[in-house]
Amino acid sequence: MEKVAVLGPGKVGALAAELLLGTGFLKQEDISLEAFLKTKNGTCYAGN
Repeated sequence: MEKVAVLGPGKVGALAAELLLGTGFLKQEDISLEAFLKTKNGTCYAGN
């Protein structure tokens, strides 16, 4: 899995995303990590 260095307010969201990906709750193809990090509050929207 690719590690992404994150600074600032997005760090918690990045850790949450990594945990979800790591546990298999989310698959790498289900969500764009880049898009996830760009969300204002870190809320995860997978799928459509």
